[in-house]
Amino acid sequence: MPVNAARAALWNTFTAAGRTLCMQPPLDAPPDAPQSLKALAILVAFGLMVVPAAWLFLSLRSAEGRLEASASKSLNEGTSAANANEAPRDAPVAGPPDAAAAPPQRPPAPASAPTPEPAWRGASTPADRKLARAHSVELSEPERSRSLLRQALELSPKNERALRMLAAKMLVDEKHAEAAQLSERCLELNPTNYACARVKEDAVKMEAAQLRAIQATEDCLRKDPNALPCLYAKLNFALVRGKVREAQTLAEQVARIDPRSPITLTARARLEAASGHYGEARVRFESACRQGFTVACFRAESLRGEGF
Repeated sequence: MPVNAARAALWNTFTAAGRTLCMQPPLDAPPDAPQSLKALAILVAFGLMVVPAAWLFLSLRSAEGRLEASASKSLNEGTSAANANEAPRDAPVAGPPDAAAAPPQRPPAPASAPTPEPAWRGASTPADRKLARAHSVELSEPERSRSLLRQALELSPKNERALRMLAAKMLVDEKHAEAAQLSERCLELNPTNYACARVKEDAVKMEAAQLRAIQATEDCLRKDPNALPCLYAKLNFALVRGKVREAQTLAEQVARIDPRSPITLTARARLEAASGHYGEARVRFESACRQGFTVACFRAESLRGEGF
């Protein structure tokens, strides 16, 4: 019988016996016995039932404690055995005695990678080598990059890559007509060249906008021949189209009108940049920028970005 069931049965028996003894006198007491004798008989009968019941209750408690201790011990022993049988994750694999005693071998050091050669050295043709060199100095030496692209085109006039790269350069330099011409030659070689088609589209749009701006500049100068902003715009258009002599004449006219104007400084800087003196041009652009001429600020920032 489980311990809890036995305990419940014992408690029910004890309670029933107590109620019986307290409700009626014992059977062996005579009816005319004094009340003290009856009470003594009740106590004796009650004690004869309580002592065995208490002994049985204590025995059950002791047995319950032993069962709990035995179950806990069995659980602990099972857990220890499982931990002992499980191999640690980082434990070394047992091997021969000699192999275990030998010190661990370090992996060999990786061989140093050879220094890669410049891309232009692996080019197959002289034009390809020019293109590779132009690409390598595109940011550090933009003027030399343009020169190398033109040399590559002289060596290989139908080089699609050279046409595309030089057309993009001319578009950045605001030489829209030349950019459109180069991209057209590129598309004749490969009508599906998306980059050349995009350069041509942008060049045509910018060229049209530039022509409208030139016409507006001429209208402005007809109204006021000494308008410095219009003179500077005409000088800029002359440089873009390669008319250096006309640009020099316009710069002299601007200097005569207002030698201290930031527009005059910017005009001189534009001529210096066109002749390759980028350091001197950057100084003049920065001076004009400090006087509030935003066009000069843009030019100075562009030259600084190219390393001048």
